[in-house]
Amino acid sequence: MHTFLLSLLGLVLISPLTDPTPKGKVVREHINSVVLQNTKTGLDPQRSISIYLPPGYDASDKSYPVIYYFHGLFWDNERMFEDGVVQKIFDEAIAAGTIDPFILVAPNYSTPTVGSFFENSSTSGRWIDFTMEEMIPFVESRYRILQNRDSRGITGELMGGYGAFKLA
Repeated sequence: MHTFLLSLLGLVLISPLTDPTPKGKVVREHINSVVLQNTKTGLDPQRSISIYLPPGYDASDKSYPVIYYFHGLFWDNERMFEDGVVQKIFDEAIAAGTIDPFILVAPNYSTPTVGSFFENSSTSGRWIDFTMEEMIPFVESRYRILQNRDSRGITGELMGGYGAFKLA
């Protein structure tokens, strides 16, 4: 009886520490951009891309819809995921059936100056070309993304929202 009570107590103490929500993951890729080389601002053409993959991605061969996310000024893709809150929100919403599983792609659009403004510029870089000619093909060749326009979304916050409207 004593062993049973200790086991039960152990389960009660451990159970709040285990989260049964299936976990997705965030991977970080890097792309060496050709179109962002030789800018006048000292921009590093090596760009990071954070990619959220839904729970079960690695265990299946299913393809997923994609959302391209553009961050605002003075922000970047890595800080977006650093505290785990965004990933947890996605994981919980997928587990609850509130949203269907999807892939989120968040490239780094930060620059040594104020930002990219999601424009093609001889000074700050050819950001539209980077997005359309390099970043999207790079991601869609490496991840199982549904290859049709009805399965692609684009969004952003603040200046990233401007970029999303511009690129849509």
